[in-house]
Amino acid sequence: DDDDDDGSESESDEDDARPKPALYIEDPDRPVDLSRPPQTAEEYLLQVRHEAKKLPKVFVANINARDFDAHRTYRERVPLQAKQARKEQEPCADWQREQLANFSRIRMALKRHRAQALSKGSKPAILPSSEDRHAWKDFCFEESADGELKSKREPTVSMLASLSPTQAVRVLNHHIAWVGDRDVRTRLSSDQCVWLFALMAAVDRLIDDDTTADLRRLLRLCAAVRHATVEKSEALSRANLLITLIGHYFNQKDLLG
Repeated sequence: DDDDDDGSESESDEDDARPKPALYIEDPDRPVDLSRPPQTAEEYLLQVRHEAKKLPKVFVANINARDFDAHRTYRERVPLQAKQARKEQEPCADWQREQLANFSRIRMALKRHRAQALSKGSKPAILPSSEDRHAWKDFCFEESADGELKSKREPTVSMLASLSPTQAVRVLNHHIAWVGDRDVRTRLSSDQCVWLFALMAAVDRLIDDDTTADLRRLLRLCAAVRHATVEKSEALSRANLLITLIGHYFNQKDLLG
């Protein structure tokens, strides 16, 4: 008897768990004339039910995926072996700690300068709109004959202090896009690295998902530069610097190994 009671209680629980119809229809399977507009609310609901029964459970859209390329999130493909540095390329722990401490000091100094400029009502530097990628490229760089981006002007404290953290994020995203646009051999010029370092110092440490994705993309791009560098060089040092800052300061350590 106890077993029977348990079974009936289980069935009752299942019945209670089923969703109840929002609108009751008497005899929902009766024929309905789909050739004319419904005359009552009940006829409308009947027509909807009959039409729904004719539809397949799964729809497969016939689309050309290439139509969405312009709106697709960019994914940088980096060879598996580029994710980890060869032993002779990998920076030592002391060097990484030194770079992180220096970066932190620069960020604090910039934060103080920004606060002082705001309190004194200092006139901000005249800069392009943070949303105008073309204007910022023209403002920062010119392209050399060998395809390398050379600075027209270097970032200054007054420039960086004139950008809000949100504006700095937008400009940083432009610079990361320009790194990705270039061949691995000219991908990370010294002047580009200076701007990237400066803008990373100007953004908040807590960044949104889109900026996190951009920084992760930059780390992968730098990893590809490092992998393509045969011997110790300034290019290797620049790549290791940005990889260290993104991986440790902006907490993207999962990409480091």
